[in-house]
Amino acid sequence: MLMPALSVTAIGLLVTVALIAAQWLPSARAALGAVAGAVAGAWAGYILGALAGAALDAATGNGHFLALLGHAAAIPGALVGVRRLIRPAVA
Repeated sequence: MLMPALSVTAIGLLVTVALIAAQWLPSARAALGAVAGAVAGAWAGYILGALAGAALDAATGNGHFLALLGHAAAIPGALVGVRRLIRPAVA
């Protein structure tokens, strides 16, 4: 469980860094909120993807889909988490 704990949290942090680099976040305060939203969203996405992957693993007898789908779903989950907490600045 250590690997998903590190990798999913890192996905949330990397999404936040990418949004800061793209100047999508209007202020430092928004960036702090974005970190929380991105990490929470990444974990929510990972859980949903891992559940689908576990069902697929059980159906196919394979053992790779849980981690693959979980981590793949963490990225859009992090983006959704940021969008729920932080709205882009309107010029």
